[in-house]
Amino acid sequence: FFPNIITMIELTHIFTFEAAHFLPSAPEDSHNRRIHGHSFTVEITVSGVPDPATGLLIHFETLEKICTEKVRNLLDHRFLNEIEGFATPTLENISMRIAEILAPELPILTSVTLRRDSCGQKCRYILPRPA
Repeated sequence: FFPNIITMIELTHIFTFEAAHFLPSAPEDSHNRRIHGHSFTVEITVSGVPDPATGLLIHFETLEKICTEKVRNLLDHRFLNEIEGFATPTLENISMRIAEILAPELPILTSVTLRRDSCGQKCRYILPRPA
């Protein structure tokens, strides 16, 4: 479309998981201190320059497979506090941990967004880029 401009593309794969947790740092009288569950929605965003031969940044099938094998299978219907690396399962920490898990498989990963729609809450972790 724009022959003299490098085209950057951003793609997002969205999936869900159900999990229980509690927040050890919550005040003693907080409901967050007790075990409870959520429906989480995860948005995995990658960006880069599409391959000129295929027109693709990444096959969605590949992106979905990585997300399912590395994240969804690890977290779905689990007690997050018991999973290595998730002992303090805040939205912030879960988002960063998911990014840490996916980054080796997805060097084009740019952000992880974690939502709890029933609570009206969302956290977006933007991966740092080298200068």
